[in-house]
Amino acid sequence: MLQAIGTEMAGHEGMPMGEHDLEAMSSREVTDALEAMVRAEERLIAQMQRYLAEHRAMLDSSDHSDS
Repeated sequence: MLQAIGTEMAGHEGMPMGEHDLEAMSSREVTDALEAMVRAEERLIAQMQRYLAEHRAMLDSSDHSDS
């Protein structure tokens, strides 16, 4: 199901961006929400970088030679 949704979404990537109400988007409530989202994304990226480092270390320490 996820693959079907992804395929459908990929088919829409050439669509033009919708218009935005810049006045509404600059309200304090929206700005606060955007700041919170950016902080959450930063935490997620940091966590994923930690996982990546751990997984690379596990891969590097394993015997994965194909010879």
